[in-house]
Amino acid sequence: MAKTLYDYWFVQFDFPNSEGKPYRSSGGEMVWCDELKREVPKGWGGATLGTFADLYQPKTISEKEMIDNGKYLVYGANGIVGRYSEYNHEESVVTITCRGNSCGTLNFTRPLSWITGNAMVVKPKKNIYSIDFIYNLLLSSNV
Repeated sequence: MAKTLYDYWFVQFDFPNSEGKPYRSSGGEMVWCDELKREVPKGWGGATLGTFADLYQPKTISEKEMIDNGKYLVYGANGIVGRYSEYNHEESVVTITCRGNSCGTLNFTRPLSWITGNAMVVKPKKNIYSIDFIYNLLLSSNV
């Protein structure tokens, strides 16, 4: 449902206008954006992912450091790769795997997780943007 809503609002630009009608299909003003090479709603423009989120790679732990009965999940290049006794992220975030044949795979992490440097963290800036928005933005961008 979130993907469909994202598509309608941010790809087709049919978000609700001031009258609650779909913006573009109700005649909302569109202008050409050279940066994006497409029409966008008037007042909109292009931006980089860094505008919306902080991007970084956390400290990596080795497989030998993981603990079978660890309390916290460990996320790496293949999603969940083990368990550990500590966490390095309190909240859920979006990760992009950046190693091996799963490179570019998107994951939502669970709260209180350890994320290794084999995944790039995409953390929304200042809680202005939701992780659902970031995830669907990346999904529609074919990362």
